[in-house]
Amino acid sequence: MVGMEIARLAERVGGLDVDSSTAGSLTAALSDLRALRGRLSSIEGKITRRLGELAEVGAAAPVTDTIGRTSKGSRREAEKTRRRGETLGDAPTMEGHLEKGRVSDAHVDALAAALGRIDASTRAEM
Repeated sequence: MVGMEIARLAERVGGLDVDSSTAGSLTAALSDLRALRGRLSSIEGKITRRLGELAEVGAAAPVTDTIGRTSKGSRREAEKTRRRGETLGDAPTMEGHLEKGRVSDAHVDALAAALGRIDASTRAEM
C-alpha cells in the first residue's frame, strides 16, 4: 500500500511539465514532494534500524558504514541518518507524522538532538 502511494506520488511529480504548469499545479507538486520525501524518509529509518539490529549480531556491517557507503555522503551525514532512524523507532508517532508528510527530517533531527541531551534513564521513562 505504501509502495503504491510512493509510485503514485512519484508519477505525478515526475510527469509534471514545470515550464507550462500553473501556480496551483506547482503548489500541488510541492505538497506531493513533501509527502514523497516523508514516506521515503520513514522507510529509510526502518531500514537503518533493521541494519542496526543485524549489525549487533554480526550479520551486517556497522550501520553508519553501510549508510555512508551507499549514500556516497559524509560520515557525519551517515551518523545523522542513523540517529534519525533510531529516533523514529523511539517515537513511532513522529514516524507516522513523517510518513504522512506532516513533519520533515529537520523536525526528526531536532527531536534527536533534544533526546540526546536527556540522560538515558529519563529517556526510558518517556
